[in-house]
Amino acid sequence: MDRFDWLEIKEDGAASAKETKPDDSFGHDSQGYYHRARKMRESGHFRLAVHFYEQSIGLDSHHYLAWRELIDTLVRARQLKRADEVSQKALQLYPNVVELYAARGLVLLHLHQMDQAKAHVERGHANGDRSWYLSCVQAEIILLDNKGYAQEVSDCMMAAFETSNHSWEPYFIGGWFMLDAELPTWAAGYFAEAGHRHPTAPIVWLCLGDSFKELRLFDQAMFYYQKATELEPQHQLALKRQRDCAPSIFGMMRIFNKESLIERWNKAVKDGK
Repeated sequence: MDRFDWLEIKEDGAASAKETKPDDSFGHDSQGYYHRARKMRESGHFRLAVHFYEQSIGLDSHHYLAWRELIDTLVRARQLKRADEVSQKALQLYPNVVELYAARGLVLLHLHQMDQAKAHVERGHANGDRSWYLSCVQAEIILLDNKGYAQEVSDCMMAAFETSNHSWEPYFIGGWFMLDAELPTWAAGYFAEAGHRHPTAPIVWLCLGDSFKELRLFDQAMFYYQKATELEPQHQLALKRQRDCAPSIFGMMRIFNKESLIERWNKAVKDGK
């Protein structure tokens, strides 16, 4: 089962009227829906993020960042069929927009078409894409191609950090694919940096909690899940993660039961140890 199967999106992409009620703090133009989408993505509500990205693009099909983030969100949500369709459509419409090649490369990587993924990233770079996002996708390709952490991955991520103007996003994406590659220690480092730069994004604390959960440090995982609910008290995923994590914490604490500790101490004293 996928670690992030909670991010599944309904096949029709529809959302209830209550869920999609416009936030009055944003406008009702393409940029307003784009900012709604980013807010939902930062909270870990990927289905709604996709819904709002699509509304943004519907109002302005030249919103290339919305296209790229829509594709990335679909991939992270394991909606590869839709991501494949959207990324192909984007490049058919805008074959000269270099930023879209990295997004297409990410889709192909997750479709296990490694050579084509590399070719799209190289094409984007050859045509002038120097974005932090391309560096992140390149790092993810290298990591999965080599099936292990490599210096080249670190170099690509350093390039992403240097070109992102101190953004939290390359750290978040780096943590995401590190956790996906079953490297939770590295993932935790990246997510911690993302949290330092964007402490009000619940998704960062959720993923940091997941990293510690993979390390079986359940009390630390619980701490970060609780940070997510401090930001969004009714965050259903964060609440579920806490419920799932609680038995493991209490199970570990049983070894520190007061009576058993007294018995062990008394025995140690009696034995002169």
